[in-house]
Amino acid sequence: MMLMGRGMQQSLVACNVYVSAGGKDVLQQRILIDLLLKAQTLCCRDAVVVHAYADPVYNRSSFHLAGRADRIAQVGSILAVTAWNNLTPAQRQQIVGRHDHPTIGRIDHVAVMPLNATGVAEGAISAAGEAARYIGDCMQKQLDVSVLFYGTA
Repeated sequence: MMLMGRGMQQSLVACNVYVSAGGKDVLQQRILIDLLLKAQTLCCRDAVVVHAYADPVYNRSSFHLAGRADRIAQVGSILAVTAWNNLTPAQRQQIVGRHDHPTIGRIDHVAVMPLNATGVAEGAISAAGEAARYIGDCMQKQLDVSVLFYGTA
């Protein structure tokens, strides 16, 4: 899958990956720690993990990334695919068709937004949309799951 052009390499975006696992049990805690370590390893000077939070009350965790749009697209897609791949086939089957949030699936939501100040440049909006589309396309192709796009994606 090809990443976008020069606008992607110069635009800064934030990406929030929400995962339906809040660390209630040891298996979830291990998965979340592994995801955080993977995110930190994948990030370089062009991307950073800004914040990670596990909420056991809602059984949901979030990973907030920021950086160059093309790099965030790569890191975000790897995190989303890795989170889903941590499920056993039985867990995946159990999740399919469930709609009782917050346990919709291992990946609840992935949002990508431009990081420019007010008066966001058109290029930044396009780069955020392209990064979101890249992440969703990776999930669809590698995991054979449905992805609902919105906004500029």
